[in-house]
Amino acid sequence: MESNIFFKRAISSLVLIAAFYLIIYVAPVPLFMFIGMVFIFLALREYIGMVERKGIEIVRWPVFVMGLLYPLVAFLRRGQYENLLNLYFIALFYLLFIAHALKKKSDFALLSLAASIFGFVYISWCLSFLIAIRLLPNGKHLVLFILLVSKMGDVGAYIIGSKFGTRQLIKHISPKKSVEGAVGGLLFSVVAAMLCKVLLSGIHIVHLIGLGLGLGILAQSGDLVESLLKRDCGLKDSGALVPGIGGALDLIDSVLFGAPIFYLYCYSLL
Repeated sequence: MESNIFFKRAISSLVLIAAFYLIIYVAPVPLFMFIGMVFIFLALREYIGMVERKGIEIVRWPVFVMGLLYPLVAFLRRGQYENLLNLYFIALFYLLFIAHALKKKSDFALLSLAASIFGFVYISWCLSFLIAIRLLPNGKHLVLFILLVSKMGDVGAYIIGSKFGTRQLIKHISPKKSVEGAVGGLLFSVVAAMLCKVLLSGIHIVHLIGLGLGLGILAQSGDLVESLLKRDCGLKDSGALVPGIGGALDLIDSVLFGAPIFYLYCYSLL
């Protein structure tokens, strides 16, 4: 059973690596942004389905509309367009209020509002930073860097954890995750970051090691957050988009927390 899962993950990972390479290096920025919007839509749909399993009714249209339009803000967040960010959040809050005010019932309004805002920030806001990174000088290499560091952490945690894991990391969130797997994941992230020196020759190796460690921690934190949500909803995977991996949210969870931090690093220091 374990070998079958590993085989499915390996095949899916190879296909995804080829697909993401083409998306990053061949696709023009508008197409890159559109593909990001597709992932946001799929992840939001999975997230809303998870929330509704808990009996919390989400008013879907403002979450989808604002969530899918936000990548445009990431595309325009330069110079005189910087204030779009503040205006966008005001519009989001206003639309959510209108949507709930128009409902015939106000049951669980507070929980619905909180879940809607969390879903927007957790998925759309965080993932849109990949578009902002893509727009930076040397953006193609930077996007590849964060994806490699984050996903290699997943690979390392799975391989080391399945082979040597004995001590549970956080039992009540994910019983199968181990301390050994977490350490292995961090090592894989750091090694991946160091190997990316050939792509990012302008970044000192010490910075790359620090980025590998920091992004590796954020990647595992993102994975744990999604595990917490899935466990609360009684789910193993958020969906069935990719064989052996799960849904769109399972695919992007390790990148979500790292993307905003990595963008700030690149924007400030590079």
